[in-house]
Amino acid sequence: MCCFVAIIHQILPNLEFGDAIGNFALLLRRLLRQMGHRSSIYARFIHPRLRLRARSLRAARRLFHRPDVVWMYHYSTASEITPLIRTVAGPLLVIYHSVTPPALTLDGAGGLAARCHIAQDALRSLAGVACIAAGVSEYDRTQLVAAGFRTTEVLPIVLDDARFAVKPNPSILRRYEDGYVNFLTVGRVVPHKKIEDVIGVFHYYHDAIQPRSRLWVVGDLCAAPAYAEQLAGFCRYLGLGDVCFTGKVAQRDLIAFYRAAHVYLCMSEHEGFCVPLLESMTLGVPVIAYKCAAVAETLGDAGVLVREKRFDVIGEMAHLLVSDSALRRRIVEKQRLRAAEFREEALRDKLAGLLRQVVPTL
Repeated sequence: MCCFVAIIHQILPNLEFGDAIGNFALLLRRLLRQMGHRSSIYARFIHPRLRLRARSLRAARRLFHRPDVVWMYHYSTASEITPLIRTVAGPLLVIYHSVTPPALTLDGAGGLAARCHIAQDALRSLAGVACIAAGVSEYDRTQLVAAGFRTTEVLPIVLDDARFAVKPNPSILRRYEDGYVNFLTVGRVVPHKKIEDVIGVFHYYHDAIQPRSRLWVVGDLCAAPAYAEQLAGFCRYLGLGDVCFTGKVAQRDLIAFYRAAHVYLCMSEHEGFCVPLLESMTLGVPVIAYKCAAVAETLGDAGVLVREKRFDVIGEMAHLLVSDSALRRRIVEKQRLRAAEFREEALRDKLAGLLRQVVPTL
């Protein structure tokens, strides 16, 4: 508990239900309040299920003139909030969740490339007004340095223990206790996640090793609907009827999919942190991930990191993780130890250190 009570508000473009950035903001608010600070979340869009947990952008604008309010701005995308946040009178702390390189977005997928270009330019415009900027990984911190921020730190994402204490949906567990090998990938279905490469690995495994297998693609299908449709067509072309696109799911369903999974696959080509890797390590699902951006940093010495997308090699490695129980136990145990490094206590200490740099009296 701090002896000096500060007003520390968070602001972000969208507070989405089940979104990694939104979940992190909610966790930070809880920690800030536990530390004795007054803290609220403000957003332009608030998901209906979270409407009682945040306030509107209009309410935030009424506070921009106050020099005693510290603002924590979660930055990951182009937004009309960015020009507004440059006008705040109080100290500004940017929390950076990475902007996808435009070249990885396939411009035809809903104008994502244009938005990423705008987001990169707007990030540089904050460098001169923020007191400090924190990336959620060392990889992201180096991006902040390149964008011109003078004082940078790392504030890694951790999981909210309460959210993962929820019991998994028993109906999902019962439905899939059928002897199939279950592959899982989680996240927004957008081009840089390279879901087609996940499908490619699964196709090899399904055809060459174990036809009694399925792949779950769990995540929002609305961010790039044309891309999602292309993936569905790709599965039809390959004759894969065992690929299920679930869309966004409730937390208890998400945990059930993790609990029922035998292998987690990540073939993404850009990740500023990659929360599903941490979720998999926490919930005991062996990970195979392509080395890119912050993926190796998040995994540490845990999981299986691949440097080439050889679908046959990755498929055979997945088979080893499924069939070799001793290897699986070793991988899962190393992942558990790695996940234990991302705890709330460590985040609280890092958060307090950041805030002392912004408000020395804390």
